[in-house]
Amino acid sequence: MATTLPDPFKWESNNNHRYLRLHDGNIENNGGILEFTGEDPNIIFSPVFSSDNSRYVNIKHSRTNLYLTRASYTTGTPFLVVATAETPNEDTNDENCTLFELLKVGPTNDTPGVFRVRHVKSNLYLRPHKAFGLHAALCAVSTNPDKGKVDVFTITGS
Repeated sequence: MATTLPDPFKWESNNNHRYLRLHDGNIENNGGILEFTGEDPNIIFSPVFSSDNSRYVNIKHSRTNLYLTRASYTTGTPFLVVATAETPNEDTNDENCTLFELLKVGPTNDTPGVFRVRHVKSNLYLRPHKAFGLHAALCAVSTNPDKGKVDVFTITGS
């Protein structure tokens, strides 16, 4: 059964209580870098559910209309998750797969709330992470949930 998500939605880190936004600093190759530094709860993401598996979702940045994917210029683990894909890629064997699975942590009813987010291809959980000189870049980090719950997010609509 598909997770119910608002459209559009805001994405907040439960670790630093900041909202996910596009990085607007001056970093080499900064295209599409996302970070949990926003104080304004702008609603900037839209879910596009997979046509093949209702548990999976493509996540689109509402202002740029680009999908979240693995940064092509990062290798290994952890890796940056960036908003650069022009179209969804639902091939779960492709490194550039744009599918994510939201795993409910909060309320058990089927309403928006508290989640962990896992990149489907890599099986890595997303979390704010130090990368490229940023303190809270969106990265895929570990195949195990973080014991300190750094990888827990609140996803809500307006």
